[in-house]
Amino acid sequence: MRSVVLNTLGGRLELCESPDPPAPNHEQICVRVLACAVSPLNIKAIKMFCDGSTANVGFEVVGTVVKVGSHVDRFAENDQVMAYLPLDTRSSGYGDYCVVSACWAVKIPDALAAQPHACAAAIRAGVQAYTALYYQHRLCAGDTVLVCEGTTESRQVMIQLARHWGAKVIATVTSPLAAQRLEHESAVSNVIDLSVRGTALVPSVMEVTGGLGVDCIIDAGALKPASDEGGSAPTKHQLLTCLAAGGKWVTMVPDLQLDPPDSQLLYFKGASLCFLNEQTWALSGAQQGRFLHIMGDLAAKLAAGVVKPSVSKVVALGDLLGDWNARGPAVVGKVVLSPSQ
Repeated sequence: MRSVVLNTLGGRLELCESPDPPAPNHEQICVRVLACAVSPLNIKAIKMFCDGSTANVGFEVVGTVVKVGSHVDRFAENDQVMAYLPLDTRSSGYGDYCVVSACWAVKIPDALAAQPHACAAAIRAGVQAYTALYYQHRLCAGDTVLVCEGTTESRQVMIQLARHWGAKVIATVTSPLAAQRLEHESAVSNVIDLSVRGTALVPSVMEVTGGLGVDCIIDAGALKPASDEGGSAPTKHQLLTCLAAGGKWVTMVPDLQLDPPDSQLLYFKGASLCFLNEQTWALSGAQQGRFLHIMGDLAAKLAAGVVKPSVSKVVALGDLLGDWNARGPAVVGKVVLSPSQ
């Protein structure tokens, strides 16, 4: 059996060989991997949950159940499932087989049986979207949502779900080509191309919203200092200025720090800030029911065509090592690993 692990010391992926598929314990299932999405890795977070110099990676898995633990009654052999492995997973999703706790997996509808790559591409982005829009912002029909970097793989699913739930979506892009791509998306109400000279984020948002601001902002995990006049990422003050009264900023910046003037701006607007980390669900057993609801509903929306993830290419295990170690995964569309290739 082949599997790919992360060398946490060098930050490189390595291919390993083992004689047999891993055996599940009483509450786990063993899955033959059909597809696993290739996503950016938070190496700092992964190091917190690994004991040695290597860590298992590859978390968004779609596959067929080949072994079932004695205490598992939700799955049977030959069921096709999709699962989101936790950071402390005991086997890698980048491999021929992996084991996963039954509480992190759901069956996929028969209509998706022939689309394992699309299912894998939607898992992380879908969990992020449900977490940010439904559980953190409590999205209501008629809300206005600002999505930064709207063409990245995770933000496309965010836009589709926000629009499906009745929100008005404003998306920022940083190139004319990206703007052209989003303008063809019926889910986007307005596209702000920050690469166009003279286009600024705050005036553009205020013009679209009639000076009221947006109810929710979801950033792309990158901010620039207030003193930096170049670059495409927004500043903290720009995002806070774009918020409406009672709005919410959902950030993926793990080390965000607010200066007192920024905190005062939040205070006067009655707005709030929360952090988006989709792996939080797997770090606590208290929310397993909600997580399974997210995964089940995501599978249903994939089958109904509400969520349409973009798969840029499908790679084999050997190609994954070369692509990752050379430049990392693509950010436009989704790269999906297919071990059988």
